[in-house]
This record gives sequence, C-alpha cells and structure tokens, in this order.
Amino acid sequence: MAGQHTTRLWALGAIGGAMAVGAIGWAASAGAVDPRPTAEELLIAVQQPTATDLTGTTLTRVDLGLPAGIEGLVDLPAPLNAASGEVAAQVWVDGPDRQRITALADVSATASATVADTQLSAVRDGDTVVVWSAEDATATTYTAAPDAAAKAEAQAPGTPAEVAREALAALGEDADVTVADSPPMAGRDTVALVVDPRDSKTLVSQVTITFDRETNVVLGVQVGSTRLPGPAVDIAFTSVSYDQVNAEVFGFTPPVGATVVDKTMGTDSESPKPEPEVVGDGWSAVAVGEVQMPGAPGQSAPGDLMAGLEDEQRSTAMEALGAYLSLPTVNGAWGSGRVLTGTLFSAIITDDGRYAVGAVDVETLGAALAQQR
Repeated sequence: MAGQHTTRLWALGAIGGAMAVGAIGWAASAGAVDPRPTAEELLIAVQQPTATDLTGTTLTRVDLGLPAGIEGLVDLPAPLNAASGEVAAQVWVDGPDRQRITALADVSATASATVADTQLSAVRDGDTVVVWSAEDATATTYTAAPDAAAKAEAQAPGTPAEVAREALAALGEDADVTVADSPPMAGRDTVALVVDPRDSKTLVSQVTITFDRETNVVLGVQVGSTRLPGPAVDIAFTSVSYDQVNAEVFGFTPPVGATVVDKTMGTDSESPKPEPEVVGDGWSAVAVGEVQMPGAPGQSAPGDLMAGLEDEQRSTAMEALGAYLSLPTVNGAWGSGRVLTGTLFSAIITDDGRYAVGAVDVETLGAALAQQR
C-alpha cells in the first residue's frame, strides 16, 4: 500500500540520519575536551578514537513542511527524503566499521537482539550494509565494489588537524563557526559546535552539533530553518552507554522464506542517475537536473509517471503523481511547472521534466533554471 511504503521510507530515512550521527559521532578522543575548546580543537578531538563501543537510543524529529508522497519526486539524502514526523531507534556501535540501527515503536521500547525479529533494521559491517524489512520479508545487502572501496580509501582525508583546518576554511567562507556550552543530553555533559550561515539567501538559520564533553561522541545534530521557531531536523540520543557491545547483535541470518537481494554499489554495470548541475555555491547553491521518476528510468516529464511501471510500483507512483498535482503552479523566464516550498529547501519541478532544488527561496531557483535553459 502507498501509505505503508511512505512509512517505511520515513523510517529508513530517519534511521539513516541516526546512523549518520553514529558514524560521525563514533570518534572519542584520548581524553575529554578542554572546558573552552576552539572549534579547530574540537574538530581534531572527534577524529581520534580510543573507545570502541556504544549502545543508545535516538529520537529523530523532522519538520520539513512537505506533502506526503513527495519523496517519490525529488531524490534527497536521509533524513531529508522523509515526510515530517518522528521515529525512535536503537543504536549499537563497535568501532568505526560496524554499526546497527533498529527502528523502535517509541523511545521507551527495546529492540530485539536478533535482527530477524525486528521490523526494520540496518547493519553495517565494513563495506557491506544489510537492510532487513519485516514488512515485505526482504533482506537487501549493499556491498561496495572493490575498485570503489579502493578509490574511497585513496581519497580519504589526511591528519585530523588537516581535516579540521580544511573544514573550518570551507565553513568560514560564508558562516561563523563557534563553540558554545550546551545543556546535558542523554545524561551526559556536552559542548556544541555552532555554525551560523552568513548567506542571506539560505533557508538554513543554524546548524548545531552537540558532543559528549568527556568522550567527544556526537550526541545530537540540529538544523534550524528561517521559516520555523524550532529546528527543522533534530536527531539526538535520549540514552547512551559506552559499555562493550555483544557481537551477536550484529549477526544476521535471513529467516526461511525471506527474499534476499544483493546489490553491488559503484560498478560500471549500474545505471547511474544523471548528476545535477550546480548553480551558485555555498549555502545558496542550487542543483538543476532532470526528474527521475520512480521505476521508470526512461521517463522524465511528470505526465509520463505511470509509463513502464510494474504493478507493485503503481501505488507509489500514484502517490507521487498526486503529490505533484497538489503543488501550486509557477512560471517564469525558465518556463512553467510546480513549486514546493519546505522549511529547509524549495524545489521547482518543470513541465518539461527538469527540477531545481536548494536551501533557498523560489526566486533563486527560478534564476538558476533560467541560467541553465
């Protein structure tokens, strides 16, 4: 059903965001950060891990102001590909290369130690990620191709100090980066890295990354919007423990009768999506590209949405088409289409099958489309 599919996408997007926090955050330094660290000192500290294990519960809240079904029209990263709402997840971490995230009914629930007994889980072990969905009894394994893994390793950043300096240089071009005291989170004393964009065109008002003051683990990420009084994205640990994690929680054997799908990422045999062209830079950059409709790689214009779809894809396609037709119309020197205005980004989907999306207002999107026409 379309509603069930949307719920699953939302949960996957949210736990994907939680996994991102775990991946960023799993970097405890040799000691606690100084009471008043500089931004560079804090960024260096979180890249020097000595601890190896973490167990915790996260709560992700998203308020993007988007209509249901819109995730089928514009391809966005987690958790921005999710409808507004909240989801809880349990997180296990064993070093930088092994993590598991399991969606929970609420923050007071406890996940089964056995992946196959959960409704929705993602387990990462090195270059392999397994996603288990009980809804359709499917285990999907994503494995990085050897050449893709080698390329990623070759492009890995240098020393922690170099990475910190490069990050601050990039952010400092159009944002103020400061360190601030912050209230306790998950029962831990914290310190926050605060990024305030100086770009007047962006819808992002502030980004706050909250660290455990003793271990330097990232405990929370908040992204503020100029259109909301509170955060548009809020991912935070509600509880956390650094005790050793039982290796059994990372094991997974698909149940009898389950569908098993293997996918290799980064191979030439894939049909990659066309890369969008980026107009502008920094916080007000706009991506301009062709709309890729779900399940129909050769179809671009919204009116062709149903062409070539399999039966099981039609409910998702119908929901996406309904979401598209509910959007207000807009036109300009670039042509005509429909416009979506969210709390963190805006998007225009043109009648000729193009899109423009960015953390900016509609006028900036129109200018980018006109430039690329």
